[in-house]
Amino acid sequence: MPNIHNNVNTLRKLDGTFQRTPSKITIVGDGRALIELHGKYANGRHAIIDEADVPLVQGRAWTCRPHRKTFYAHTGRPYYSMARLILGLTKDDPETDHRDRNGLNNRRGNLRGASDRDQNGN
Repeated sequence: MPNIHNNVNTLRKLDGTFQRTPSKITIVGDGRALIELHGKYANGRHAIIDEADVPLVQGRAWTCRPHRKTFYAHTGRPYYSMARLILGLTKDDPETDHRDRNGLNNRRGNLRGASDRDQNGN
């Protein structure tokens, strides 16, 4: 049976719970880094971040989820989006907006805190 959920990146811990292995990070030059995504919707997708933000995202297992016409990178338990983590936003802060509408482009120059009104104007 094919492994459609990409569970090859999941480890069983001694207490019986599961934990994903941290996502692989590749420095590609020009100040950019690619984050390998896991999970049902990953299908070879990567998130892109600024090389300077690698310490913020390393050591976590990143997955992606579809939303409207794009995908977004997040980590679970607790759920946290890569864009919000990079911007340092808490649950009480405004939503995040990707200027180029690519939810996997999490470079600082592409991210901004935005209200619903701001997002609708994008």
